[in-house]
Amino acid sequence: MAQRIQDFGQVPAALRGGVVAIGNFDGVHRGHQQVLSEAVDLSVRHGLCASALTFEPHPRTVFARDTPVFRLTPAPLKARLLDLMRFDAVFEQQFDRDFASRSANNFVTDILVGRLGVAHVVTGYDFHFGKGRQGDPDFLIDAGKRFGFGVTLVEAYRDEGGEVVSSSRIREALSKGDIGTANGLLGYRYAVSAEVTHGKKLGRSLGYPTANMALPPETALVPGVYAVRFRRADGRCAFVVPTDGFMTAWRVSAVARPLSRRARTCCSKPSCSTFQAIFTAKPAPYPSSPGSGARRNSTGSTRSWHR
Repeated sequence: MAQRIQDFGQVPAALRGGVVAIGNFDGVHRGHQQVLSEAVDLSVRHGLCASALTFEPHPRTVFARDTPVFRLTPAPLKARLLDLMRFDAVFEQQFDRDFASRSANNFVTDILVGRLGVAHVVTGYDFHFGKGRQGDPDFLIDAGKRFGFGVTLVEAYRDEGGEVVSSSRIREALSKGDIGTANGLLGYRYAVSAEVTHGKKLGRSLGYPTANMALPPETALVPGVYAVRFRRADGRCAFVVPTDGFMTAWRVSAVARPLSRRARTCCSKPSCSTFQAIFTAKPAPYPSSPGSGARRNSTGSTRSWHR
């Protein structure tokens, strides 16, 4: 399992001097995967460790507290996905106003060089950093020349329609209940983790049992009944019911819009369990049978500066 590291003062020696992919990577979608795969490939070719440097919480949460960001992949899920991509570590830099006030040069000298001792940095073509976004790709390449690390910039990754694959597009698709498009842009099935709570048990009487899951208030997933695959917290599959098992998604604010507009509270009884729901189809008018989605083809490119 990839190590999750929040304390940059205690970076293991084995994780210094490696290839580091930098970005928020919310969603770890197909565009992000181009950056991340490039980092892993470089690490394998040069016999170095592969790490990802991310920021927690999402920077937009710090600058716009009144409009929380719909997180596609909370930190634990993001780390799991990066582990599956063969990363050795995930550095989770605490992002607050103090960190945001640091200069671009400080970010390079203190974090990249001082604490991580990077040998090579891989990031997106539009990566900006430091106070006032003063650090841009050209600044990073110049810093690499000054401090002796390589830099690879990965160009935008576009789908078959020529549109850039982005977290914003995926959030928009999910807010409309378009699971097929979201899954195609992600490159895997969208998933959420939450407690399964007690409902009115109406579904089972109609032959379509459902599981109610209370999602975080910032979740913009359109309320509805979804076909999902459930997985327990220990990774075991609870049951697989892609055609007749459904999940009711509702907000922790306790309004269950798909089935009722009456207020509910999250069940705290010991019988409640945490599950991961893996989405297989768009929401259906309860209790209709769902459809399915398709993957997309896309293209991208890179440009590099090596030591």
